Amino acid sequence: HPSYLNILFLMRCLVLALGLVRVSSSSSSRTIGYNILQRYNAMQRYNIMQRSRHQRISFSLRANGDSFHHHNKSTLVLIRHGESTWNRLEDERFTGWYDAPLSEQGILEAKEAGKLLKEKGLFRGVHVAFTSKLNRSCDTLNLMLSGERPNFPVIKSWRLNERHYGALQGYNKDAVAGILYPKEEVRAWRRSWDTPPPRMEDTHPHYDVIRSQYTDKEIQEMGGDIPRGESLEQTAKRLIPFWEGNILPYVLQGKTILIVAHANSLRSLIGSIFEVPKEDIEKLRIPTGTPLVYNLDRVTAKPFAVPPECGMLEGELLWPLDECPVLFDDFETKAELTRASSREASRIQNESSAGNQVEAPAKEK
Repeated sequence: HPSYLNILFLMRCLVLALGLVRVSSSSSSRTIGYNILQRYNAMQRYNIMQRSRHQRISFSLRANGDSFHHHNKSTLVLIRHGESTWNRLEDERFTGWYDAPLSEQGILEAKEAGKLLKEKGLFRGVHVAFTSKLNRSCDTLNLMLSGERPNFPVIKSWRLNERHYGALQGYNKDAVAGILYPKEEVRAWRRSWDTPPPRMEDTHPHYDVIRSQYTDKEIQEMGGDIPRGESLEQTAKRLIPFWEGNILPYVLQGKTILIVAHANSLRSLIGSIFEVPKEDIEKLRIPTGTPLVYNLDRVTAKPFAVPPECGMLEGELLWPLDECPVLFDDFETKAELTRASSREASRIQNESSAGNQVEAPAKEK
């Protein structure tokens, strides 16, 4: 930080001045050097104690030889698309491979996510971006870029698509749980690692529409047909070859990678490559339009160890924009407060503009 560097520079000047005073009272250059070093180390320790908790943790990790140095690190930025029209609380549906567009809030979330990454300086370092073939994923990236042409390649793949929800796709989630199917059964389909939903039949209204959106080559890669319903485990099986063949090489080169995908494709990816226990996958939630930044060891392609001061906090979210996990509910509340403030400011501005337009004719009259 610039202000910190200025303070450090002044302290070093003070150390040097104190050392020069010592010169006048001692003829031993070894004693002079020792005293200068001793004072400098004391000031360094003082500086460390004055830093925030997060900065102290990061410094401690580097001092203890953990591989947090730039040349040993790659950065993986994961973001779930902005809220879609089928993610809204008033009509939340099983979306799956249906191409639901972004809602008004989802558009705002995508823009805010891009702004946040730019403020953090992460966008400048992106070497490659990956999206699914679904429009809500592609549109989120475009909105994050604010209409600018990306200076990095963007690769789209069906393998990053949301998990296919089978026969549940298109149904309202509240209407399914406890009405069409038992609640515990629906929860297992939604949250567990290896329980797939009921199979989508040819007569489902979405089947022909979805199949027509993919090329013959892509259909062959899928095994001759689109998925008819997937568990997280099955979603991971189609994702891992793409991770190993297309994304992992960038990780091993120490690059910064951006992936814009979906809640369950990201859950399955995190569960697989970060080796999250199956029982914790049920707790892992990913909010819309929220960047998750992971620092990976470029040798092992695994995230750096969580500092013991942080704790796993029941495995909800891992490292959103810092080195410590946070609970989903806490982070969602903070994110929602920020978005509410943005929406309120926009509403006030619109009302003000509308008021000015109404008042103008009255003045003429």
